[in-house]
Amino acid sequence: MLQQLKAPKLPFRELDMLVKAIGECRSKAEEDRIIAAEVDTLKQRLSDPKLDKTRGREYMVRVIYCEMLGHDASFAYIPALQLASDPNLLTKKAAYLALTQLLDYQHELVLLLVNTLLSDLKSDNFVVVATALVVCSKLIGPDLINAVLPLVTDRLTHPREAVRKKAVMALHHFYQMDPTKSGALAGMDIERHFRTTLCDKEPSVMAATLNALYSMASASPAQFRQLIPSLTSILKQVVEHRLPKAYDYHRFPAPFIQIKLLKLLRVLGAGDKSASDNMSGIVHLALKRAAAGGNHTIGHAIVYEAVWTITEIYPNPQLLASAAESVAVLLKSNSHNLKYCGLNALAAITRVSPKYAQEHAAAVIDCLEDPDETLKLKTLELLVTMTKSNNVQVVVERLMSFLRSAACGGDEVMLQHTAGCRCTQLVVAAAAAAAAAAAVVLQVVVERLMSFLRSASCGGDEVMRRHIAGQIVDLAEKYAPDTTWFIEVMAEVFEIGGDALSPQLAHNLCRLIAEQDSDLHLTAVKMLIRILDQGGTKTAAAAAAASGSSGGSSSSGVLPEILLNCI
Repeated sequence: MLQQLKAPKLPFRELDMLVKAIGECRSKAEEDRIIAAEVDTLKQRLSDPKLDKTRGREYMVRVIYCEMLGHDASFAYIPALQLASDPNLLTKKAAYLALTQLLDYQHELVLLLVNTLLSDLKSDNFVVVATALVVCSKLIGPDLINAVLPLVTDRLTHPREAVRKKAVMALHHFYQMDPTKSGALAGMDIERHFRTTLCDKEPSVMAATLNALYSMASASPAQFRQLIPSLTSILKQVVEHRLPKAYDYHRFPAPFIQIKLLKLLRVLGAGDKSASDNMSGIVHLALKRAAAGGNHTIGHAIVYEAVWTITEIYPNPQLLASAAESVAVLLKSNSHNLKYCGLNALAAITRVSPKYAQEHAAAVIDCLEDPDETLKLKTLELLVTMTKSNNVQVVVERLMSFLRSAACGGDEVMLQHTAGCRCTQLVVAAAAAAAAAAAVVLQVVVERLMSFLRSASCGGDEVMRRHIAGQIVDLAEKYAPDTTWFIEVMAEVFEIGGDALSPQLAHNLCRLIAEQDSDLHLTAVKMLIRILDQGGTKTAAAAAAASGSSGGSSSSGVLPEILLNCI
């Protein structure tokens, strides 16, 4: 009895040995030698007129393995086509699997597979039919859709739910091949088929239909808005746990179907008040149930999609308030991924109504101290819309502290993103909200930016220094309370990051100093000479140009030619 049980494994001994040998390789060259020898063996076996078809499925798996490791397996194309018509189900499935991995729908040999597919689509064995439908979803291109389309649409009413599901997937693939319905699908009411399968009694068929409807609704939402009552009814059944328990995941009812439905409703409700009102109740219910379902990733995923749906459809104050409340759980999570999702969701809420984000300001600012760089970037984007007159100094202070750390760490992308655009937006927003305190806020912000710029210089971050210096200059030009303060700021910028600035800025500073009275001339010259006396680095070059225009002298540094021409 034991020998009989072990017997089926014997034909696959060579495959086991191949996998083991590859796993024990210590170099790519050794792996290539093993695979090259395997390719030679398979060529001989598959070209043998007396090919043992009982081992066909093993050969196909070995061919896939060789192709996966980067070796040419074109010698197996024709044998795989032949084995696809083998009556043995396992051999047929292995051959189909190999063909879907080796070929694409544009390959000329796919034409030779059509007759086999047509025969299998008519089979009485539902497994064979389902397998053929999967291959249609992979290998049938626009030119061959007409050959199999009648049989595929006929299988939408097959008694087996697995076949109906695969037929929906194949039909979805055909739509992707011809989205404008100007080719093989011209004149076909494919939407009618999807509306029918949406109401299928099997949730798996309905779920496959949601993917197809999402693709079509994204291109033409108005055409599918009449489906909103059906979609909300389905979502209500899912949320209320009316689907079989087999679809539960960590006690959440069919979470992936919920996510698909929320995405589809988001597309259909965008910009349409009536449609949004019809779906708002069930979206709120889905959000509430998911938020109360426990601290599991899949629950957070439903919350995230529900929040995005709420922000994309016509604004509803009650929904937005619930969404803002649900985001707090994501922001307080220890997971970087969940925090990022929370920031992304909160940013979406803030774009619709900024007031809902203020309660999370402290949690958002704390994210600047997170070691994850992507999380920091997302935090900076969100801070722009959250800054008000009552929190601008706190926000800017934390932002500058973060920027200083990024500069010392040599993080060019982060420093560029922070200083290059976000700080300016924060200051402008603050100035608009608190005009009376604009001058004080400006000086505080510029001081922090200067600190950042020094840190960036210490870290050797050229890209960041260039962007942060440019933003300081931009702030000083727009909001300087007086000329003396402006020249002081510009002098310090030239000291720290002069070589990172545009030559035009040196020209402008030269012209500004020349237009002032003699007292200001003397002040400017003293400042610039002091800067030059502190070091002879290349960062003093632009400052030397400005001092030269005012009668000062350069004690060190080599002036770029363009600045000399300016003087």
